[in-house]
Amino acid sequence: MIGVNKISFFSAAALLSLFMACSNGENTAGVLTETESGKTIAGLITDTEGKPLARARVYLTGVDTVDYHTYAMDSTETADDGTFFMKSEGDRHYFRVLAKATPESDTLLGFEDYYNSTWDTGWPDTVHFEIEVGAPTFVQIYLQGAFSDIDSICFHGTFVCAATSDKDIENGYMTVRNMPAGLVRKYTVWRNDTAHTSPFVDDSKRIRPGDTLFWSGIVALWGTSVETLGISIPQKAKDLLDSAGLDATLNNLIVPVYAPKDFDLLIDGWGSIVDLFTAEQDKSAEKKYWARFDSIGAKEQDAHWLLVQHEYPYKQRNNIRHLYSEIEPHTSFFDSTFSLYTPSFAVSFWIERNGEVADSADNSDSIEILFAGTDTLGLKIAQCEKDAQFICTTIHSGIDTDSSDNAIYGKAKVLDGKRHHVSLVIHEKHLTIAIDGETIRDTDLKLAENFDKDLRYIQVGDEHLEDFIVYYFNDSIRRDEDKDWTRLQAWLMAFYEMQNLLY
Repeated sequence: MIGVNKISFFSAAALLSLFMACSNGENTAGVLTETESGKTIAGLITDTEGKPLARARVYLTGVDTVDYHTYAMDSTETADDGTFFMKSEGDRHYFRVLAKATPESDTLLGFEDYYNSTWDTGWPDTVHFEIEVGAPTFVQIYLQGAFSDIDSICFHGTFVCAATSDKDIENGYMTVRNMPAGLVRKYTVWRNDTAHTSPFVDDSKRIRPGDTLFWSGIVALWGTSVETLGISIPQKAKDLLDSAGLDATLNNLIVPVYAPKDFDLLIDGWGSIVDLFTAEQDKSAEKKYWARFDSIGAKEQDAHWLLVQHEYPYKQRNNIRHLYSEIEPHTSFFDSTFSLYTPSFAVSFWIERNGEVADSADNSDSIEILFAGTDTLGLKIAQCEKDAQFICTTIHSGIDTDSSDNAIYGKAKVLDGKRHHVSLVIHEKHLTIAIDGETIRDTDLKLAENFDKDLRYIQVGDEHLEDFIVYYFNDSIRRDEDKDWTRLQAWLMAFYEMQNLLY
């Protein structure tokens, strides 16, 4: 090893005992003599309740400049009152101190990292550490971005290394075990036998004993989990996908979730930030969010509400343009920024109303629920003329026959005094209507060229609507290899099933 000539060892066996294999993460460091030159490293070792620990082993560690593995530069034991001191020149500008409750490898750990850019000035004379020793921690590193192709990783000064496995690659993350609680500053990753050392991280990340640090992105140490949220495709939606021979994944699914009281971010099972939206006029006692997951599979994935230690900048994707906890009758809105990247439009809401004549300002004989666009290029949802408990959807300029300019779609019994969920999607030139998650109409349309642009004009009719959402899809709602629109139908089924669980 390079850089250990200032330490005198008792034997070759003692030298070998200092180093920990990268593959298993175990620390077998032994006792070294103290040096007399350099700075004084002093401190106190306690347990998680603040009780001083006698005879805890304390290591001053360095990092080899060739392989970047950690080695012990010096070590000592704490006195009966938990205090310790050593004299050492450290490792350049660094002092890294690792504490263990007992010499055995399976024990309570603690770690602190001190950096001084003015090392050569001689100040300070004494570097003081207070290290809390506790249960080993974990670091879950998502294999994406800068970590997508790493072979292994070592954390400087900790004796902890880990190699990626085939299972890690399959899962999309690796878990580094037996990390000491404390600060994380620098690390080295290997790609194709080439080492890449991280730059100095100025704002160190502290891991509490027993915590799991979720690490994702290029420079982002996200933080620790407040709560775990299990997300998977509901069974009814999965059955739809299975029946069509489609893989059980749904993209861009909007999921209503209740959040814990204190959190900063929600990340999915691949370490990606989940966009969160709150509804206007939301006065609920519990804080409900609408979360947009990039991808959800049949197997449950753990999403984590995180307390962020380093907040990496990100920008929400504005695929939900309007979201209301409730929306009053005769509300109109127009969003000038509603620029559709694809000619797709969707609206969903809850409604609870019987089929009595509406008490509207114009004394209309029928209940009008929703208008979008205009009466020449748009859609309307209203009470059917001859069936008081049914709603009918009219598509203006959207036809699936050559004989009519306007067609009635999606007749359904909704105005029966019960609570119902209505979804309507126009994706490119395809219409899907679902009531309570079940598809009742699925057909291609013949649309005017500017049809989708006029859908920005939306007006709510005579009814009070709840959880009112206007949004658009990207192309992933129907993939190139899909033979039909079953994936979209499953998306709507899953959306309804997950939303319905909250009531």
